[in-house]
Amino acid sequence: MPPYFVFLTLMSFYIFLQEKVDVAIVEVGIGGAFDTTNILRRPWACGVTSLGHDHVAVLGGTTESIAWNKAGIFKCGVPAFTVPQDDISTRVLAQRAKELKAPLKVVPEMCSYPGETVITLGIEGRHQFQNASLAVQLCSVWLERYRKEMNGDDDSSCSERAEIMDNQSDDLIPLADAFPINPTFKNALTRTYWPGRSHCIKRKNYTLYLDGAHTPKSINACSAWFRTRADEEKQNLNAQNVARVLIFNCTGERDARKLLAPLVSCDFDYAVFCTNSVTEELGRKSSDLSDFTASLSSKLKRCHENHEAWKLLTGGTGALPLRDLDRRLRANAMQSSCVFSSVSDALHCVLAEREPSLTFSPEHSRLPRVLSHVNHVQVVVTGSLHLVGAAMKVLGPSIVEV
Repeated sequence: MPPYFVFLTLMSFYIFLQEKVDVAIVEVGIGGAFDTTNILRRPWACGVTSLGHDHVAVLGGTTESIAWNKAGIFKCGVPAFTVPQDDISTRVLAQRAKELKAPLKVVPEMCSYPGETVITLGIEGRHQFQNASLAVQLCSVWLERYRKEMNGDDDSSCSERAEIMDNQSDDLIPLADAFPINPTFKNALTRTYWPGRSHCIKRKNYTLYLDGAHTPKSINACSAWFRTRADEEKQNLNAQNVARVLIFNCTGERDARKLLAPLVSCDFDYAVFCTNSVTEELGRKSSDLSDFTASLSSKLKRCHENHEAWKLLTGGTGALPLRDLDRRLRANAMQSSCVFSSVSDALHCVLAEREPSLTFSPEHSRLPRVLSHVNHVQVVVTGSLHLVGAAMKVLGPSIVEV
């Protein structure tokens, strides 16, 4: 039996072939060069989003090693695009593109495209405009080649495009053309919907902000998005008392302090740390929603470590060890934060009596004191895609509106 991700990759390719799909958008799992999805030898286009430090145990702990692995998806003669990157990543991507004979270009800013500017996207967040420009370039290349094949035209060969690559710099990547975006593309950009990514759900007396950000760069983007969106909402609410709650988890080798640091500026009134399990009982049974490689005790241990990192950050103690913290500071931090063994318990704690469609257990139906007298609660769920997925499972389709 192959590993789980390998199995899913093989199964997806099998389904695509059986269903005779016209186009498949395939995202790598980890890195690129040695990823399971990189078995595809002749994709029609390749794209690289903003690079961050993640999966460092596999990809290496440096910007160079991560960029090198990401560029491993480039193929000879296959058009490739990247969003603007830092100088080190740009140099590595350019060198790898030349080595692999892949025509690589940097996508332009969305405001650079001629005609009426796209100012609203279906997925919220300023950082999504870079992703939108990347999507426009990839789709344009795919459609161009599709039309050529329908007309019986031969696409340029690898050797022909390799000659173009030989003239490109080792350190600079040319800018892709900014062409008029057609109405179909614009309509798609404004209607695109990705549950769990910059995902805002408004209810009568609470609002959920779901974002599966799990790298320092994406958490920074999540924090900026939430602050802007939540501040606007607070101004528009008639409710005078509004509280902010963080529900967080991170796993693996990720540094909790680096991920939590950007969230401190969001001014949360309460923080909850929990495992990615939907419920403690379901966590032992569900194959799709559980990590069977870790015990509940080890998952809870990580949650408590995340909790301690939060207390260090919010206590203003810098790098002082926990034993040297003032007891009063620790007591205050504990009153405004807690740990639960499942996402269900965490949501029950925060949304008790606010969401009638959820079934609450008496054990967790008592609101934290800081939330008991507020009119509206703004809840952020972030740190892990698995955490957000479990939260959506608990909330159900009637709330998430997938």
